[in-house]
Amino acid sequence: MKNSSGNVIATDYSYIDGTVLKTSSNTNTCLRPGDTGAFYVSTTTNYSDVASFTYLIDWENFSTSTPMASFEIVGSITEGSDYFGKREYLGEIKNKSTTATTFVKIIFVSKDSSGKIIDISYSYVTGTDVPAGATRSFDVTTSTLSTEVASYYYLFDWSE
Repeated sequence: MKNSSGNVIATDYSYIDGTVLKTSSNTNTCLRPGDTGAFYVSTTTNYSDVASFTYLIDWENFSTSTPMASFEIVGSITEGSDYFGKREYLGEIKNKSTTATTFVKIIFVSKDSSGKIIDISYSYVTGTDVPAGATRSFDVTTSTLSTEVASYYYLFDWSE
């Protein structure tokens, strides 16, 4: 991030929320060829201090494998608004596998009517751990007004 004089005032980074692949015990930080992922860079820098920014996409190649666990939405996702009008997604997920999982979260990528990503929000499922065959609920509230969200997709992330 740069100030109005073009001087660097801060640097931050993030990992991608991508395709469900596994490197060691981490899932969902990989992309297969042709896939699309999402990322969000969080910063403590005051937005009013940032006049411009540049970015660098960096990656490493790893051996990957398909995770042993897999998840599905149970029923349908309820879309609503919280008290402040922010988009909220509620529902349940099920661990369809015979593998226990930990730190399970669901990530929602919200888009506006032109298809532009306007929010990436996530929440850990209730209890964070999902044993094999178990179901857990989730409640993800975004920082975007419900009226701005035209579409969304979701991703799962967990450790095995």
